[in-house]
Amino acid sequence: MLTYRLATTDDIDLLVDLRVEFLNEISGPHPAETENELRGLLMEYFEHAVVDGSYVCWLAFDHGAVAGVGAMAIWTKPGNYKCPNGKVGYVMNMYTPPAHRRQGICSELLRKLIATAREQDITMLEMHATIDGEPVYRKQHFTEPKSPFLELPL
Repeated sequence: MLTYRLATTDDIDLLVDLRVEFLNEISGPHPAETENELRGLLMEYFEHAVVDGSYVCWLAFDHGAVAGVGAMAIWTKPGNYKCPNGKVGYVMNMYTPPAHRRQGICSELLRKLIATAREQDITMLEMHATIDGEPVYRKQHFTEPKSPFLELPL
């Protein structure tokens, strides 16, 4: 029996664990010292962002066990023609533990995030996708931006 709910401040430890599990799966494990530092920073982030609503997270449970997570960070930037009000949701941390994959959980979490974005008058969703996850997002009409996404780690 799958159930879905929004994360609250009571879930912060779980959000940290799931974020680290997700990151370790996509980029490999890191030394304990590095992981512990990241966990502390994530704890600080979630304690602030879950409360002020700049981070919205849906959780899926199967008989009480975590079956998936999907989230978006929300921010406002100057508007443009594609996003006039400048309100953007960055979809992130879409993660389904291996035992629960290929059951439509990620798709349902994504639908819930899209509905939440519409309720909050967010006019643009952005994301990075893994190769495995890309078909799920394309089914919901995510497309590649016309201009390349560039980054500069500082």
